[in-house]
Amino acid sequence: MNANVKSHWIKEAFEPGLVTVIIPTFNRAGLIADTPQSVRAQTYCPIEVVVVDDGSTDGTPQVMERFAREAAGDLGVLYFWQANQGAPAAGNRGLAEAHGEFIQFLDCDDPPRPPQRARRQVGSPLAAHHACPEPRTRSESL
Repeated sequence: MNANVKSHWIKEAFEPGLVTVIIPTFNRAGLIADTPQSVRAQTYCPIEVVVVDDGSTDGTPQVMERFAREAAGDLGVLYFWQANQGAPAAGNRGLAEAHGEFIQFLDCDDPPRPPQRARRQVGSPLAAHHACPEPRTRSESL
């Protein structure tokens, strides 16, 4: 890739130490809450969850709104609804909305386990130096 060409979906600025977990979803109201709940149980912080709903019509937005309210004190949750464009477009949208230095993609039906997974992936020495900032929560539809 030419060094002079900048991608429109990768931010130049990020929050050091922040892990952004991107979860694309489509019509998974019965499953979607388990994955961000498992992210919430991780022992590393700070973490933000970016859920990109690719046009669900089954109640997924309501499930995510409820989860965002419940997790508001300890996990940043960003929820975006967009017209159906397919999983790759939803993942790219999540990447464009991410604020983290580290990125983790998860399928909406594949929660991360065990709770220490993020800490091991980012690294214990780094994890020990980060205080948890105020979580960011936002919901948006296109």
